[in-house]
Amino acid sequence: MTRSKDIRVFIRFGSPKTYVAIREAIEGIDEERIQEILADLTPQPDYRRAVLSDSRDVTDYGRVAVNQSARKILRDSGDLSLARQVVEQLSMPDRVGRLVDSGRVFLGELSAADLGSDTLSQVAKTARDLQQLARDMRRWSRDDSSRMTDMIELDIDAYGKYARASAVADYVELLSLKRHNVTREQVTNYAENIG
Repeated sequence: MTRSKDIRVFIRFGSPKTYVAIREAIEGIDEERIQEILADLTPQPDYRRAVLSDSRDVTDYGRVAVNQSARKILRDSGDLSLARQVVEQLSMPDRVGRLVDSGRVFLGELSAADLGSDTLSQVAKTARDLQQLARDMRRWSRDDSSRMTDMIELDIDAYGKYARASAVADYVELLSLKRHNVTREQVTNYAENIG
């Protein structure tokens, strides 16, 4: 693990080169962060295995450790793959797409599995939680869409007085990208009003 530059930075060891610098670096190591890493190497009762259980993940783990947002997700979820998505800077649609793909794979496994009644009821409860999450995401996207539209305002002066048609076209395009229907009548009325 100490070969990972990011982990050395995370524990505040750095990259000392001389004997004296190494001794000073050892004194400066952040013990709480060392304990955090050790906890991630240890299987926890809440999870089947340790957060970091495969040596091939050390580089990604280091990248997550030094990224504040990714580290928070790792601490909250205990899932290195979720935190890795933040480091990889996947877009929100890509991350939701991965979730959907995982769900489809799971559904295929579920249909082929022979489940007892206890397991089936646990899966049903989790499916209801997932359904609620999907509803919340849809509600959020609708609310966010209307908030974004409120922020999009037509400003003719930004284009210059001779570019009114371009400004209107760009405005209509932005509204349509946010899934707001704009009718020909609305555009015609607006164009007539601005002269």
